[in-house]
Amino acid sequence: MRKIVITIFSITVLLVTLFQPNTIAFSNEKETSWKTLTPMPTTRIGFQTEVVDGKIYAIGGDNRWFKDATEAYDPSKDTWTVLAPIPVIHCDGFRTEVINGKIYAVGDYWDENKGTSDIEVYDTSANTWAPLAPMPTVRVGFQTEVVGEKLYVIGGWNNKVIGATEAYNPSTNKWTTLASMPTPCDYLETEVVDGKIYVIGSDSDENMMVEIYNPLTDTWTTSASIPTYRIVFNTEVVDGKIYAIGGINIDNKYTNTMEVYNPSTDTWTTLTSVPTLESPFRTKVIDGKIYVMDGSYSNEKPLSLMEVYNPSTDTWTAISTMSTAKLVFKTEVIGKTIYAMGLNDDNETSMESYTVNTK
Repeated sequence: MRKIVITIFSITVLLVTLFQPNTIAFSNEKETSWKTLTPMPTTRIGFQTEVVDGKIYAIGGDNRWFKDATEAYDPSKDTWTVLAPIPVIHCDGFRTEVINGKIYAVGDYWDENKGTSDIEVYDTSANTWAPLAPMPTVRVGFQTEVVGEKLYVIGGWNNKVIGATEAYNPSTNKWTTLASMPTPCDYLETEVVDGKIYVIGSDSDENMMVEIYNPLTDTWTTSASIPTYRIVFNTEVVDGKIYAIGGINIDNKYTNTMEVYNPSTDTWTTLTSVPTLESPFRTKVIDGKIYVMDGSYSNEKPLSLMEVYNPSTDTWTAISTMSTAKLVFKTEVIGKTIYAMGLNDDNETSMESYTVNTK
């Protein structure tokens, strides 16, 4: 499974440099179009983004060599500011979370079996990075969540699939080892619903599983398994339900399957599939609808699609395509606006925004 993930990522980066952009118009476009913005100063992939006080922070990454860049985008001015670099470089496999206006960068990825335990915190008001107590367990392929102002690190890979669960307390700069997942899992997806962490992923035998962690009791509960096997998928929460979108199936092919989990009934329901989904993609939620942005390739041409899902009607609508094809990109939401930033087909950074029409 880990080799599949690395292979897909490598192919994605190669495709970005090979093909020229193309656009597709949709007759059922109902909302506004994408607006071209000032691109990131540093060309990179494998970076992470977070929003603090209405600004987007882009952190770390690499582009043939590792990047220690920290940059902030101000939507009100359409400008980027170069900030203090990260003391310990993070790229590809690290995670970021925000607690009380500070950004925490956790772990890193060096090769298929190794990671780092480094964690640093960025103070957005002081423009400073500081090292923190390292993670007890070195790992890659993990996920992070924040519950009750504590940072939780779950699962991953360290020469084998692991279920290690640990919590970091920023007020004490200390880690606590917690109850491990009943089923070790790596390259998982996590969401928080009602203060509990839901883990969706596959075990070492490629069996799909769903397990729930309760931080108040330090206990795990095994729940109904997701019907469709998949990795490299996305999850979103709408009205307390968890939506699993797309991914790569057991045959190492892209799937556009979509399913929803209802925590109150511990059941999964198969929904209408995503109309077009063929490559790594991003999802965001605005006003209870799920927006899917896909740098998909069809007949060796980038499509830069965006489609929106309405949970109340179980229907999809194709809307504006991104102006610039992006296969390696990140998205953030501020207000009603989606920001997409990453590499275009000329291996250059590009950024644009899409504002949802609420009228």
